[in-house]
Amino acid sequence: MKARFMAVPFLAFVASSALAIEPIRKDITVEAVVPAVEFTVEPDASWANKPVKLDYQVDKEAFVPFSNKFHAKSSVGAIEAKLQQAAIISSESETIALDVKVGNKSLQLTPVEVMSDADAKEGKELPISIDAIKPNDGYVAGTYSGTVSILFETAAPSAR
Repeated sequence: MKARFMAVPFLAFVASSALAIEPIRKDITVEAVVPAVEFTVEPDASWANKPVKLDYQVDKEAFVPFSNKFHAKSSVGAIEAKLQQAAIISSESETIALDVKVGNKSLQLTPVEVMSDADAKEGKELPISIDAIKPNDGYVAGTYSGTVSILFETAAPSAR
């Protein structure tokens, strides 16, 4: 009978221990990023991924300039553009220099602002034109081709 009386306190101890189990806490680190920079310069769909053709007008001895537009936006600041290399088209023996304008500004190898900070934040159309520069001796017959490489950049507005 003594064993039965000893079992009762033991069972009471085990039952009270089961009720006193400590809760378990787990901390989960959560991270999320909302991009602060939106920067895009995309050609109008009418000429995206298509070669640009400069048509020659025999009667005027001149090329018809190409013109179209980019859609540009930057939530960071103004947009600048520059040529990556001299803009030329060439045949086997001749070259023709090109005047490339973006935002109505002729591009060179150094950056020039082509869209203001305010316009870039809204997102606007950015005109582009490519025109052949007539050599002093006139154009020489031939088939000309080349690549115009433009680098667009955006930067935070400077402190005013």
